[in-house]
Amino acid sequence: MNFISSNGVIVHFHVRVSTTFGQEVFVSGNIPELGNWDSEKSIKMHFEQNLDYWTVDVELQKSKDPRIVEYKYIISNGDNKQWEPEQNHKLVLGEINENCIINIEDHFHWRDNVLDAFSRATFVGAINSRESPVKSEPITVKQTGDAIQTYFATNCPYVRPNQVLRIVGNVPELGNWDPKNSLVLADGCFPAWTGNKVFAKSSFPFEYKYVIENKDNSTFIWEECENRVCPVPVLSDGKVINYIQDWFVSPNKDLFKGMGIYVPLFSLRTNDSQGIGSYTDLKKCVDACNKMGASLIQLLPINDTTEKGEWCDSYPYRQVSCFALHPVYIDLLAITDKIPAAMKKEIVEAKERFEKFEQVEYPEVFAFKMKYLKEIFKLEKDNFVKDGLEQFLKKNGSWLKPYALFCLLRDEYKTTEFRKWPKYSTITPAELEQVCEQKKNDLLEIYWIQYVADKQFKESYDYATKNHVALKGDLPIGVNINSVECWAFPQLFRLHMCAGAPPDDFSSDGQNWGFPTYDWEAMEKDGFSWWRSRLTRMAELYHQLRVDHILGFFRIWEVPRETCVRGLLGHFFPSVPFSRDELNGMGLWDIERLTKPYVRWHILCEKFHEDAEFVSHKYFNNKGWDAKDDYYEFKPEFDNEKNVAQALDNDKTLSEEKREHYRCCLFQLIGNVILIEDPERKGFFHMRTEVLKDHVEPTKEGPVVYVSSSWNELDEGLKQRVKEEAHKFFYERMTDLWVQKAQPKLNVLKNATKMLICGEDLGQITAGIIRAIDESAILSLHVQRMSKIPEEDFDDFHKFGYLSVACPSTHDTSSLRGWWEETKATRENFWYNVLLRHDACPETLSCEVQEDILKQNIWSNSMWAIFLLQDITSIFPELRLQSADAERINIPADPNHKWRYRYPYKLEDLIANDKLNNHVMQLVRDSHRI
Repeated sequence: MNFISSNGVIVHFHVRVSTTFGQEVFVSGNIPELGNWDSEKSIKMHFEQNLDYWTVDVELQKSKDPRIVEYKYIISNGDNKQWEPEQNHKLVLGEINENCIINIEDHFHWRDNVLDAFSRATFVGAINSRESPVKSEPITVKQTGDAIQTYFATNCPYVRPNQVLRIVGNVPELGNWDPKNSLVLADGCFPAWTGNKVFAKSSFPFEYKYVIENKDNSTFIWEECENRVCPVPVLSDGKVINYIQDWFVSPNKDLFKGMGIYVPLFSLRTNDSQGIGSYTDLKKCVDACNKMGASLIQLLPINDTTEKGEWCDSYPYRQVSCFALHPVYIDLLAITDKIPAAMKKEIVEAKERFEKFEQVEYPEVFAFKMKYLKEIFKLEKDNFVKDGLEQFLKKNGSWLKPYALFCLLRDEYKTTEFRKWPKYSTITPAELEQVCEQKKNDLLEIYWIQYVADKQFKESYDYATKNHVALKGDLPIGVNINSVECWAFPQLFRLHMCAGAPPDDFSSDGQNWGFPTYDWEAMEKDGFSWWRSRLTRMAELYHQLRVDHILGFFRIWEVPRETCVRGLLGHFFPSVPFSRDELNGMGLWDIERLTKPYVRWHILCEKFHEDAEFVSHKYFNNKGWDAKDDYYEFKPEFDNEKNVAQALDNDKTLSEEKREHYRCCLFQLIGNVILIEDPERKGFFHMRTEVLKDHVEPTKEGPVVYVSSSWNELDEGLKQRVKEEAHKFFYERMTDLWVQKAQPKLNVLKNATKMLICGEDLGQITAGIIRAIDESAILSLHVQRMSKIPEEDFDDFHKFGYLSVACPSTHDTSSLRGWWEETKATRENFWYNVLLRHDACPETLSCEVQEDILKQNIWSNSMWAIFLLQDITSIFPELRLQSADAERINIPADPNHKWRYRYPYKLEDLIANDKLNNHVMQLVRDSHRI
């Protein structure tokens, strides 16, 4: 038994660290005695040469004041210092004003992605949130005589609300292995658990285990590991305190699995809805979840999108603010109980009329909401609790003031295109503060509307939390070009570029979202403070986050704003384009042939038929001929997609049908290239994506792929070389760069808040990116109909990893019924090879087969199985009010799509439908997702 003479407070660190010969261990922390986090001033530890234990004594000052000492261990190999991963160790001290020694029995923290996920807000803040948390006690000097006060601390996030964590051991103080008499730990700092007990000196050393008690039936779950051992503590002539930190424990054997429902807020329908789902409707959605066994609600973005109040604003990813909530979702009748009877009557009458519509009539509903918000504001501005509004403005002023001024100027100048504003088209932070002060009375209404929206949503958030249902938000990858952010912080964006996506299952032409891309280098200069603020705001609203197009954090598909309509002619950024020397070395020396649209007479005839001659004269210059036929180049006024689109829009001599045909075929010809010159680095070239394809035409029998004539008419040697180099370019050449650039962004994404992060990682993806996402403990997405393995037709649900989300349909796809009816070849492939059926494949999806598809996903190993609400309820024939096409939320290939989907049934009716709820609940129970 060791003995230390104490004069003050001696902290005796004792930690087991696996090291190799030549390595040393240091401890560094947030106090001067531990070097104030400066690794050069950290405290060197001593190797005990016994099972890799390291130890050191550090003297602290006595103090009457409480304090928290945070620290980490460092493994040093000369100049290379490896800081301990995960969260800091914490020593929470109360008043210690006498000589003592604190023995710390520590564990070097390891990284465990599953336990990290369980420590996130989804579980800690909602699903496993504690009903009546017991406050933890700080470490103080208590014991008398020969007794030794012993404190325990561990992290155990996977403990359900009806469970508690205990410590049982082979000594009387821990129940002599009887869990009923064991030490109950406090959950006041959940997922941390703490407890303390006075032990006789004769009890050391002792063995112990963690057990979970089910309070409902007083049964116990024991951790499955060797008995833990508390050694004999170092003694002193002063008081002795023992502190045992056990990092992570997890006695619950079965990993959590949950089911969620996927609903746009605008689609919800209740007795209180007013033409569109409201923030308050989420409470009924929580009740529906509890009835059917779901523990998560996934929403689409709910930020303000208001530019004109027209259909284009129905697009939830086209936000004018990344922070402000949308006024259209405010429940007018829940704002105050002082609405005059006449006004209330008007609102109720309008509400009843809107609720008869099968879909959201966005422009009309928005105008209605804004009209009455203004009227209610006039009533309330002298009566509402100013302290609440003032506190809201004080807390959120950094985003609320720019947003409010932007809205005020938008309404004054009748446009969000701030570059056209006669005044304040650009603004500095100082000017913004000055103008907001000048116009503070005019801005008050906008502040108030955001205050009301925030208040209503957070009431629903609190309701969900109380009922152990997690809310999952959606973080769009893009920012509207006409947004507060681009106006107030233009330095953070590459405004001359548009974000998009290369061709995929959603769109064979690729996608051009119109949003500017991020200037990540500028953002990194201040530690990504804008991203940290954005994520912090979202963490106030959600427990979990879907990151739209997380591949954009590795590389984004950039499309030149001035020339492109489609996404096809974009390129990845950052990238490693080919130099001319590289291309010459590959035998690709004819740059003009490879970069200019390949247009021959026979190609014009194939595309335009009897109009070929007219088209050749109207849009092209004849460059000459060879043994085959004539070849052409676009006239300068038609040399890019934007020019062609504008010319066709203005050409009233052509019928609408012919204009569309010309647009489609001329776009195909503009994209009929092998290489694309980098718009910012002349002399460097990108391989065109899907270089072997000209275009894809969807048919009922399946997609028909047309081969690129630019590629197909190369000689055989060059064709093969282009094919090989294209694969290397997109799947090998740039992966290391992308992973390197993504790492600091992913660290911010994951660590800025405690939200559980889920990535929408569909699309063109490399093995290196998949590995980086896995290592970051970001949940991957599996959509069964979209295989992540190019050689396979469907994603195999047997192989879904645990840290993932299984989701057979999304807002960007057809519903299950719609998908089944899209193409004969696809449904037959699924019928025979996935469902393993041998009878004839039906043309429509029956309720029974739809349930089979749901079961495949719900029985997968994914942590979450999340379903569109319409996919769940339409397993019952009586709940198939909508057609299969009407169940669809969005069509990504259509940039003018109206987001107007409305769920046909009221949530109150679902809550009262025992047949539905009991059946779905049984599916959830059978698959152990509850």
